[in-house]
Amino acid sequence: MQEQRRRTTSITIDGRILDKIKLIAEGRGITVSRYIEEHFFNEFKRTGIIPPEMEPFKETRGGDRTKAD
Repeated sequence: MQEQRRRTTSITIDGRILDKIKLIAEGRGITVSRYIEEHFFNEFKRTGIIPPEMEPFKETRGGDRTKAD
């Protein structure tokens, strides 16, 4: 089984589209990466590309927030 993790990638995208994605992400208080991941995860569930019971990875970007200081 392939290791389940986030991977870094690079894409080329119309700057006008990227600007709108940034606006939405900022409005939601999340990163562009998180917005794109959530958007496509939900779209893939909606269209049956991934099973409805599949859950996204836990949020670890920005460090481990499960430990108390």
